[in-house]
Amino acid sequence: MGLTGFQLKLLAAALMLLDHVQHYVPGYPLWFRYLGRLSAPIFFFMSVEGFIHTRSRERFIARLFAGGLVMAAGSRALSAVLPYYLDLPNIFLSLATAMMILWSLDWGERTGKQALGSALAAVWGFVSLFTEASLYGVALALCFYFLHDNKASLSIAYFLISILPSLGSFGTDIRAWLMWDYQWMMVFALPLILAYNGQRGSNSPLAKWFFYIFYPAHLWILYAIGHAAFNASFRG
Repeated sequence: MGLTGFQLKLLAAALMLLDHVQHYVPGYPLWFRYLGRLSAPIFFFMSVEGFIHTRSRERFIARLFAGGLVMAAGSRALSAVLPYYLDLPNIFLSLATAMMILWSLDWGERTGKQALGSALAAVWGFVSLFTEASLYGVALALCFYFLHDNKASLSIAYFLISILPSLGSFGTDIRAWLMWDYQWMMVFALPLILAYNGQRGSNSPLAKWFFYIFYPAHLWILYAIGHAAFNASFRG
C-alpha cells in the first residue's frame, strides 16, 4: 500500500503543471498555484531519497547540475527569442545545491573532516539562497535527510518550515496568506510524503529520466503560450 516514488513524482508533476499554467497563461484561477505549492516539497523529498539510496551520489548530483545548465541555457535562448515579462525558474539548481550540502556533511563525516565538511556545506547553503527554492530548499533538504527515520519529528519540523515564514510575514492575516504568501500551502504535501512506501515503483529509463525531460519541456511550452497570449491581448 501507499505511494511509490514514481507515483509521487507523477503527482508532483501534475500539481506543478497546474501551478505553471496559472503562472504563465492568463485566465486560470489562483487556486492552481495553491495546489502547486505541494510539488516542490515532494521533489525535494524524492531527491533526498535518491541521494540516500543511489549507488553514486556524485553522479546523481552531476545529473542535477547538468539538468540545471541545460535548463538555464534553453531558458536564456527562449527568452531572447520570445521576450516575456515573466522569468523561467530552474529547480534543478535548487535541488543540486541542496544535495551538495548533504554531500559535504556526509563527506566530512566519512573522512573525519567534519569541520571542513561543515564549512563546505555552509558555502553551498549560501549559494542555495540564490536559487529558486532559496531557504525553503535548504530547510527541506536538511529536514528530510536528518529526520529520515523519525516520521514524527519529520512531520513537526516540516510543519514549522511550512508555516513559520508566512506567520512571521503576515501574522494571523489569513487574507494576506491566501493572496500574497501562499507558500504555506506546502504543508498539505506532508500526508503524501508520509504515504511513501519506500519503493521506486518503476525501473524503466522513462521513469528515471521523466522529470529531467518534463520539467524544461512543459515550462518552455507554457512560456511560449503565455508569450503569444500576452502579445495577442496587448495588440487587441
